[in-house]
Amino acid sequence: MKTRTRKIYYAMGAMLCATLLLSLSACEKRGGNNQRDLTAPKIEYKISIVSGSGQRGRIDTRLPGGLKVFVTDASNIKQPAVIVKYKITEGFGELSASSQVTGSDGYAEVFLTPNNALGVIRVEARVSGSDAVVEFTATAVP
Repeated sequence: MKTRTRKIYYAMGAMLCATLLLSLSACEKRGGNNQRDLTAPKIEYKISIVSGSGQRGRIDTRLPGGLKVFVTDASNIKQPAVIVKYKITEGFGELSASSQVTGSDGYAEVFLTPNNALGVIRVEARVSGSDAVVEFTATAVP
């Protein structure tokens, strides 16, 4: 009886080892260690102006309304935690921040203070790493 039991255990061990070896070789054929590509798919963002464009204000006085944007994906679903970069592309002014992260509601906002000269000020807001961009205009008045 003992000899027969040992043979059964040896046979089971051999089958287990063979199964393990086959599994490992299958993993190697698929790219080694069964690793998956964990790269997140690229999201196509859309950005739109909510408020703040077309304001007029005095030099060295912050405009009353912020330059506010709303960021969504291609399906119009709000996008939280997205970096929006703001920069002045024409005219003179100072922004309260050069970038802002969208809140849980998908909105981001900075404030503009005209300075140094009268005239039109253009501010670009762009979703970081994306082609999604909008342009605000404001006018510095005496």
